[in-house]
Amino acid sequence: MFSHRSKRKGLPVSGRPATNTPRTVRPFVQILVVEDDIPVRNAFEHVLTHAQYKVISAKTGEEALKLLQQRFFDLVLTDVKLPGIDGVELTRQAKMGFPRTPVLIVSGVPDPDLESRAMAAGATFFLRKPLGAQELQGTVAAILEQRKQVP
Repeated sequence: MFSHRSKRKGLPVSGRPATNTPRTVRPFVQILVVEDDIPVRNAFEHVLTHAQYKVISAKTGEEALKLLQQRFFDLVLTDVKLPGIDGVELTRQAKMGFPRTPVLIVSGVPDPDLESRAMAAGATFFLRKPLGAQELQGTVAAILEQRKQVP
């Protein structure tokens, strides 16, 4: 699903040469990943951590709402199909309590109306699975950049 290595030897996804300097986590960028499928959640965590974001994960929408009340997140990335409340309802509730927090919904559900329901619930962006590491990193970076520009 995710390819995090370049086909050219010694190059990370970004295409820049690898350096020996230690990477530091972007200290002020925290992303909440909400995904019940363990391999997919691990892949999201890996890709985002590799991009130097601090990632906290939840398995359910209810767990995510508790985390949102306990700490600040710069972005919520959620699947649609979750145990308990789904990602669209999570988005609706998250936007009611935290209207400035962007929500990225990712789904593999082949429902043509799902994207419009997600956006109506307050999602900032919607991606369909499967998706690549660069697509995820690029979308997250664009959402965070857009968020910085909103007063």
